[in-house]
Amino acid sequence: MRRTLEALAISCALTARAGSAPGEQPSIVLLGHGDGIGKQIEAELAALGFRVVLEPAPEPFHGPADIEAAAREASAMGAVYVVTSQLGVEVWLVDRETGKTLSRDVLGVSEGDEERVVAVRVVELLRASLLELELPEQTQGEVEATPQLRAVASLPSTRPAEDARVEPAPVTHGPWPSATTAGFLFDGAIGINWSVGAIGAAPLGALGAFWQPKPRLAVGLSGLVPIRGANVSGFEGSASVATWQLTTGTRIYPLGGNHAVEPSFGAGLGIIWFQIEGTRAATRYVATSEQLLVASPHLDVGVRWRLSGDISLRSSLGANYAFPEPAVQFAGTPIVTLARPLLSWTFGIEWRAIGDSVGD
Repeated sequence: MRRTLEALAISCALTARAGSAPGEQPSIVLLGHGDGIGKQIEAELAALGFRVVLEPAPEPFHGPADIEAAAREASAMGAVYVVTSQLGVEVWLVDRETGKTLSRDVLGVSEGDEERVVAVRVVELLRASLLELELPEQTQGEVEATPQLRAVASLPSTRPAEDARVEPAPVTHGPWPSATTAGFLFDGAIGINWSVGAIGAAPLGALGAFWQPKPRLAVGLSGLVPIRGANVSGFEGSASVATWQLTTGTRIYPLGGNHAVEPSFGAGLGIIWFQIEGTRAATRYVATSEQLLVASPHLDVGVRWRLSGDISLRSSLGANYAFPEPAVQFAGTPIVTLARPLLSWTFGIEWRAIGDSVGD
């Protein structure tokens, strides 16, 4: 007899703890309301996947204890009771999974929408309560949530073990993704240029704008702006030569745009404008100015160091060869021949601007 009573007690305890068998549809008690509101609530709960147990409303209603008792007697996970109040409709929900009792007043609802609004409020309360099942330190109720209940509540069927290790997300080394999205490249730099065997180095500023439709190809314009001219001297006097340059061409990125340090190779065709200003004239000579405009093929090699996905440091070395030969003359005497070749070195910032799509 003693063993029989012990087995019966264990069975009752397990039944109370489980609430519903693991393979069963989770149940919830709906108290009273065989009217339109009750039918609407029943339909909403059934649509979520609950088995709705209809029970008569407690008379008289003493508060949440009556709702809890109804859910416990039906071995359900919870119970719902809707009662008319002075302000409108009062919704009560008892959730045995989290051990909470929730209530909400539904106010100012038009007569035609009352049933639907109240039913939606019931579903909102139920979902808000069941979401606590996923909190790291949830409040333990008197029954345990089954996988079926978690599935009904749109929650994962199992919770990760507290001591389970979470594998870190893989780190992409590269360190940036390939430039798969078309974009614009804008660069600004400072540097120097000099005409080999003719004039010395002079400071300049550089600007560029390129359209990059493919990871390995960009097309656009670049320009060199003199900051100060280089000096040319002769027996007859001296002059300052300021060199302007505008080039259109292409850049090739052989590595495809996904490395921290990337080389590039450029080629194009441009024009060079030499602005020559006389700065000193010997006796019986007069200082004058001349403008020389020539065409020029262009080659360059560059490298960029990425600071972020859209900002890079860039350095380049370029060479131009002028046609026809521009010569500086003093009193009809040739002094120097310019741009044979004209070399330039720049260092600055490159910015990549893209659209809404993801790119580098």
